[in-house]
This record gives sequence, C-alpha cells and structure tokens, in this order.
Amino acid sequence: MKNKVNPNVYATKGFDVTFDTMMRLVQGKTYQETADLMTTEQVDNKFQYYRKEDGGHANKGVYILYYDSDLTLKEAN
Repeated sequence: MKNKVNPNVYATKGFDVTFDTMMRLVQGKTYQETADLMTTEQVDNKFQYYRKEDGGHANKGVYILYYDSDLTLKEAN
C-alpha cells in the first residue's frame, strides 16, 4: 500500500489477468493447454476458462462469499 491507498478494483483485475497469462505461458505447455486444464487463483480473481460453443473462451471461476455473524465478508468452502 503506497501513499496509504489500496489499489482500486480495476488495477487489481488488470494485474491478475496479466500475471495469470504470464504464469500460464511459462508452464512448458501452450496457453491453450493450460487454459483447458488448469484453474488458477491470483490476488482477487479466479480463472477457470471454458471453450464457448460460438467460439472463444469465457471465465467461469467464481468465489461464493457470505457475511459472517460479525458482518465480515468470508469465502464459503
């Protein structure tokens, strides 16, 4: 945290997408193989790609969150 300000959602998402892409490219497989086989998790985002019927890919990696009794946001198991 620089200047006492956290990065905004867009900065974190941009970092996660870029870092995920770079990590997939250094695995010794093609990007396509890693996208089809692996689910990855970065700072605030999860990536689990699937091939769409009309072409291309989409991400179906999600987190299910809930509010605990003390109103803190937690990830469901």
